Amino acid sequence: MNSELFINLKNWWAENNIVTYLVSIALFLVIALALRNFIARILTGLLFKILPENFRSRRPDFNRLVRKPLVFIISVILVLIARLAVRIPNGWETNWIFSEKSDKLLEGFLEFGAILSITWLVLRVIDFMGIIFLERNAQTQTKMGNSLIPFMRELVKIVVVILGIFVALGTVFHLNVASIIAGLGIGGLAVALAGKETLENLFASFTIFIDQPFMVGDFVQVNGIKGTVERVGFRSTRIRSLDRTYVTLPNKMMVDTALDNITERSASRVSFQLQIDSHTEIENIEVLCKSIKALITGYSLVLKDPEPTVRFNEFGDGSLKILVLYFLDTRSDTEINKAKEYINLGIMNALKETNVALFVLKP
Repeated sequence: MNSELFINLKNWWAENNIVTYLVSIALFLVIALALRNFIARILTGLLFKILPENFRSRRPDFNRLVRKPLVFIISVILVLIARLAVRIPNGWETNWIFSEKSDKLLEGFLEFGAILSITWLVLRVIDFMGIIFLERNAQTQTKMGNSLIPFMRELVKIVVVILGIFVALGTVFHLNVASIIAGLGIGGLAVALAGKETLENLFASFTIFIDQPFMVGDFVQVNGIKGTVERVGFRSTRIRSLDRTYVTLPNKMMVDTALDNITERSASRVSFQLQIDSHTEIENIEVLCKSIKALITGYSLVLKDPEPTVRFNEFGDGSLKILVLYFLDTRSDTEINKAKEYINLGIMNALKETNVALFVLKP
């Protein structure tokens, strides 16, 4: 009697009890999800071994980027296994939770999760490849790579995201992707008109990479803003100004506006007019010009070719003007200002020694 009762209870528990079904799913998911991080570590190690030998210097970056997408993929696979492995109790097929419509909805969520996780993983791999190529570029010190590698990385990521969206539309929502693409072609003109400025900036970014007026790391001056280029994107260029602010300028402005690439200067030009009193003796003017030229020529950063110019070249209103022109072998504002200070103080001493007075405009 007890044996028969036990057998009946066992059959009831195994076949018809809702608690059996829920406990089975819960136990499977708890055990599986507890192991997913372990499985992800194993898969990360296997993927890392597939990489070329010269890519294996950045394992911490690889683990950091790839681990989370892998955990997400494993979670989706485990939920799918739980759905297939755990048998639905008899007679439950008519329940709305387990109906065909609900089953298709769950299947759609799982497919979407799989596409999302794979796309996420591919994006992270692209980020890792970007880190590797930037590291290699740092060894070769190619300025072009500093700009082109981040740009191409973002471009490839956009292509991957678009492909992922189309795959999701065709697989999950069962839409005709070919018709959607054709529709985008028809509506392309409207999109182009609506995003005219965005497209202009996008084409300007390609112009920057083809014409190369500047690169990431160059010190430039554009539209009154002076600073170091830190990033060239699809729409804009980011500049770290002298005030340490982060300035964002549209790429179209960077192409259309006169841009001074200070990094590419062969030298820094310094030029000004020294105005002296009109009653100064000719001999004193000649001595002053020679003294100033000797001072400038003797400074270490002043280029000898072209030769510095110190000439009495113009008459002013009640003054005599002496042109002072020289070039410094530096592009550093700090060194330029230091040189100007040294030479200007020397000019003041020369004025004092030659008994020449500066022109003062009388009120």
